[in-house]
Parts: sequence; structure tokens; C-alpha cells
Amino acid sequence: KTTVGASATVTSPGVVRFAVEAEQEAERARRASAVLHAGEQEDHPPAHDIAALLAQHPRRVDGDELRQGFDKHGLQYGPAFSGLAAVLIAENSVDTVLAEVGLPPSIRSQQTAYNVHPALLDACFQSVAAHPAIQAAGIGGLMLPLGVRRLRTHGPARDIRYSYSRVIRAGATWVEADLELLDEQGAGVGAVEGLQMGR
Repeated sequence: KTTVGASATVTSPGVVRFAVEAEQEAERARRASAVLHAGEQEDHPPAHDIAALLAQHPRRVDGDELRQGFDKHGLQYGPAFSGLAAVLIAENSVDTVLAEVGLPPSIRSQQTAYNVHPALLDACFQSVAAHPAIQAAGIGGLMLPLGVRRLRTHGPARDIRYSYSRVIRAGATWVEADLELLDEQGAGVGAVEGLQMGR
């Protein structure tokens, strides 16, 4: 049995330190931490033309096929983490991926309890691990999220239908990417900046 605890401490106005710790075999260890800052009202990002993005990313890989590949590398995703429907890959560009995402029906009722459901974010992160450059390096299936520099929302997360990812930097065992979370019409619903993934 593993006991997990979370704490949040206001360190100054608009700044909260957040930590998740787990106790296993009488030893307590920090598993995750974050510094949360109250955001300022920002302009809504410009919308994307979904038809144009789909035309630029014509090669489709089904989400079930990707999860089978992840499984071969030791990552098993249960039904709650099957929100990555497909990854759409550009033929001529090596730095972007468009993914079709959504919460699986079995957990859709939980959506209102979160600003952005963790399983939906995970589906977006899975699409980065499926990026052709990452797969070509042979590490895509082993990539796990390590950190996020900034997470912003501009609208209801229930409207997220696409994750548009751009790989910023990559090494032999890690990658950094920015993601735009888009609705069905291409409007920006949110953004993940500086997603770090690695072994």
C-alpha cells in the first residue's frame, strides 16, 4: 500500500508551492512539485485553420497502433489513458505533429472536476512521444513527462480536440516541446510550453 499526500503553501501573494509526496515502506519521497503563479489576463492566441493543418499532416497513425508500440517498450496504457485517437504526421516537416485527442467515454463524467483533465493532457503528451524524429531515435516509447514550464488555458478544456506539437529541442534521451491545444474549429483552448519528456 502506498500513501500519497499533496500540499500547497502560499509563499507570497499569487504564488503557491505545490508538492506531491508518497510514503512507501516507511520512507517518504517527493514525487512531483510545482510553483503556481496567478496569471495575468492574456490575449486569446490566433486560431489555426484546421483544414490546412490536416492537409499539411496527411499521414495518419491510429492511437491503438501507437499504444501497441508503447507497450513493446514497457508502457502499458489502460482504458482511461486511451484519449489519443490518432497522430497526423507531416510529410515534409520534421518538427510538428497534429494529434486528435479527447477524453475516453469511461471518464468523461470526471471532466468538470478539473480545469484540464490529467488523462487528456497525457493524451497530448503521448503524441509528442510519437513524433517521427523521436521514434527514429528509438526512444519514443520510453518517453515520460518530466516537467512543464508553463500551462495556460484560454477556454473550456472539454472543447480540446487537437494537440498541435512542435519539438523545440531533443537529445539522445530527452525532448522539449511546445503544444497548442485546439478546439474543433482551430481556436486555441490552451497551451503547454516547455514540456520536458525523457527516460
